[in-house]
Amino acid sequence: MRTGRGLLHGVSLIGGRNAARATLMALRRRRADRRLVALPDRPRRQPGVMGAATVVDRSVRVDFGTGLLELRFPGPGRVSVGWDGALDQPSWAVVEDAELAVPELERAGATWLARGPGIAVVVHPDGSLEHRDGAGRTRRRDGPPAWQGAAWSVRTGLPVGASVHGLGGRTVWDLRGGAYRCWNTDPGGAWTVGSDPLSVTTPAYAALDDLGAVHCFVDDPFDGTVEVAVDAVTAAFVGGPVRWHVALGSLPEVLDAFTRLTGRPAPPPRWALGHHQARWGYGSAGAVRAVWQGFREHDLPLSALHLDIDHMDRLRDFTFGSEWREIAELVSDLAADGVRTVVIVDAGLARDADYPQYREALERDLLCRDADGEVFEGVVWPGPTVFPDFTDPTARAWWGTQLRAYADVGIAGYWHDMNEPSVFVAFGDPTFPLSTRHALDGRGGDHREAHNVYGQLMCRASHEGLLDLQPGQRPFLFSRSGWAGMQRYGGHWSGDIAADWTALAATVHQAFGFGISGVGYYGSDIGGFTGVPSPELFTRWFQLMSFLPLFRTHCAFDVPRREPWEWGDVVMDRLRVALRRRYRLLPYWYTLALGAARDGAPYVRPLAWLDPALRSVDDVFLVGDAVLVAPVLAEGVTHRRIVLPAGPWFHGDSGARYDAAAVEVAVGPDDLPWFVRAGAVVPTEELDDGVRRLVLLVAPPAGPGPAPGGLLRTDAGDGWDPPHEERYGVQVVDGVIVVRREVLVPGAFGFDEVVVRAVDGSPARLG
Repeated sequence: MRTGRGLLHGVSLIGGRNAARATLMALRRRRADRRLVALPDRPRRQPGVMGAATVVDRSVRVDFGTGLLELRFPGPGRVSVGWDGALDQPSWAVVEDAELAVPELERAGATWLARGPGIAVVVHPDGSLEHRDGAGRTRRRDGPPAWQGAAWSVRTGLPVGASVHGLGGRTVWDLRGGAYRCWNTDPGGAWTVGSDPLSVTTPAYAALDDLGAVHCFVDDPFDGTVEVAVDAVTAAFVGGPVRWHVALGSLPEVLDAFTRLTGRPAPPPRWALGHHQARWGYGSAGAVRAVWQGFREHDLPLSALHLDIDHMDRLRDFTFGSEWREIAELVSDLAADGVRTVVIVDAGLARDADYPQYREALERDLLCRDADGEVFEGVVWPGPTVFPDFTDPTARAWWGTQLRAYADVGIAGYWHDMNEPSVFVAFGDPTFPLSTRHALDGRGGDHREAHNVYGQLMCRASHEGLLDLQPGQRPFLFSRSGWAGMQRYGGHWSGDIAADWTALAATVHQAFGFGISGVGYYGSDIGGFTGVPSPELFTRWFQLMSFLPLFRTHCAFDVPRREPWEWGDVVMDRLRVALRRRYRLLPYWYTLALGAARDGAPYVRPLAWLDPALRSVDDVFLVGDAVLVAPVLAEGVTHRRIVLPAGPWFHGDSGARYDAAAVEVAVGPDDLPWFVRAGAVVPTEELDDGVRRLVLLVAPPAGPGPAPGGLLRTDAGDGWDPPHEERYGVQVVDGVIVVRREVLVPGAFGFDEVVVRAVDGSPARLG
């Protein structure tokens, strides 16, 4: 949903009365922020003289007189760094409760040397740190932190030739040469390349070089900036705890470490990996029913239909308007056809005495308040709006119970919006005044700490509420905003992206960046939220999104409709090819989803996942380890140059074999080049006359050595029972590719037949 800087969006979007309110809101916010007590200027300080070092409760503590450094080693190749007790302060992100390793500590000349498993940290007399891997190679150098009052900063040197990636939702892959604000922000219009900051600004990044990865999460939710130069990263925050967590290793290893620290991704139900159709402005249950029938009439698979804010009664959460009286019947009919219903939920509540949720939240004191103790009031879609304080456990629990209004009619998924948090303002920052008061889980504080975690905690409230309301189902939600750890509750979509070719390319970069930041389930609005894409742009966007986890078409109410048949038969036939390929690959997608819940690996991966020397490649990506995708990201392309990791690789449609490190392939309007790795097995499926067939798509092995093989994880599609899991080995026997199955964990299998098919047509069979 496009939201934000009220007047900049036009009176036609938010209405004349709301535009006037947005002006008053901006003035009130400016006055409120001026009332914040300014701390007196304090001299810049750094750690004092290094003194004694000790090991206390499995922590290394080094006394610097004016600062206390603490190091902890939670696992192989990992260290947590904190100053002045920061590692013991509450964290909104960290959930890991692993037993810390017992460190070794010794004096090494003028330095202290602290060792954990697979990592060593040299503490220098000025408070700078040198991180070494298990082979003794220096992988990271942290300068001494510097304080100025509550603000702090630290400069980290990069290995020669390293690139830097992540920081949540950024529009470029390699961050070098930029400064990136860590303050979740509704950008105030459809974004494209260069828009920054956006809705998720997680301060987690990976430095990649030929030796592998160094991942760092700066665990501070306050406003900050991360500046990335060629040789260093400088993180500067206006307040908050001085702490960061470092992991060394390959890219898979450091993301495993980060999601151990901040939580594994929530596994979606299987249907959430199919195609989703949405539009702001369907307007009625009858209109949605017509869209569903359109997919049936045109023989196009569909897994979910989404209802935007126009489903609400006067734009109020947890309600349905008069045009939606048959909502329960509609949801039931859709579900009977395998199509789930997803609703948008905004962060605010209309300030209206006739609105039960407002009355109850007010009576129970669950709302954010201003510096004077009055309920904070902003301006959003319903007009005057108040906001639950999601940093209050009582408010989170209450919010979760309100979802019953949706669950009782069979709603299957939730789409969080406006939760940066965003309000309409005519100028300035489109969010709450910084002096807005929050509970902060009983500690009390203001919006400077709460802002970046507000959306994440809204996700937590919904996720925990759904676990109580529907304990047999896995909650499905995705959110416009969040912070480190949001993957525990759901995924993310891009927000309101522009309909242009540069934004299409940025979708790939965002997918990579979110993966580095822990969030694997990601997608953007096919065709862009605003604007009018050409048929070619829409087709290429649809093809790309068929290889990203959240595969959703969505747009604003004031642009042409985006259902496949609206583009004519030629384009619709191209979209049908992408749709049917996506549904054939669902067993593979589901295997990746269930695997991410175990090891944190993103579904979509840069080529550096397999080979760090390919870290500069930003227009080709992996889906898992077995599939490589080379989307068309520019207008008028007829040939595509594709960089390939060590292979060979086999074209997923033609079966052609490619051995070179870079190849050029012809690309027609129907084509999306995708490839299967030599010796890999990709589980796919077919439904034929009611027979559900598991088709093991295998690529010929590269040679006589071990082949990658494959894996299948599957279950009933939802629920919490352990999934069925089996592994596939590959070898060539008398010129025939033989795939051998090994059941690792028996469970709900669900397939009637199992066959083997070689991607290039070679003879193949089960062993």
